[in-house]
Amino acid sequence: ITTSVFRRHFTTLRINALREFRVMYEKETIKKFENTACIAIQKWWRHARLRRKRAEEQRLRYRTDTKAALLIQTNFRRHRAMVSVSTQVLDVILCQATMRRFLALKHTMQLREMKSATKIQATWRRYLASKRIILENEAATAIQTCFRRYRDFMSYVVMNFSVIQIQDCMRGHLAKCLLKRLKQEREKEIEQQKMILQNEAATAIQSCFRGYQ
Repeated sequence: ITTSVFRRHFTTLRINALREFRVMYEKETIKKFENTACIAIQKWWRHARLRRKRAEEQRLRYRTDTKAALLIQTNFRRHRAMVSVSTQVLDVILCQATMRRFLALKHTMQLREMKSATKIQATWRRYLASKRIILENEAATAIQTCFRRYRDFMSYVVMNFSVIQIQDCMRGHLAKCLLKRLKQEREKEIEQQKMILQNEAATAIQSCFRGYQ
């Protein structure tokens, strides 16, 4: 008995020791894993920060290079445009002078013709204005008639709808009153039939009781 108890106690102590060792081993492995994970995250973050700095430096260099190239291009284009404009301005001035001379001659001819054309245009515009006024008056009268017809029709529709609603309400009220009266009459008839049946039953019971006596 003592040996069995000792063995059982020894096995329990051994199991507890193994459990504690397992817990300690798991804690140490978790700590090691956390340390390795932290180191890996720190390495990744440092590499990412370095890559970001290098990318920013490359962007700044690209921006400065592009600015310098744009300045050179703008200056060259300005010089080329000024040269081309200076050559084109003389041609334009000559063309403008000839065109203005032609337009001045044409304008004098048109002024002579405009005096007769203004009279024709005035008479034609007067005719168009009178015709437009007549058409506007006719359109206004037509619109007024259509609006008045529509207004009368809408008032009729609203009145008819209100009348129908009132009739429906009145018919419903009358139907409810009629139904209530019919229910009351039916209840009275049922009560009368009950009284008759009760009287007949009472008479039958009395007759049976008298016959029994």
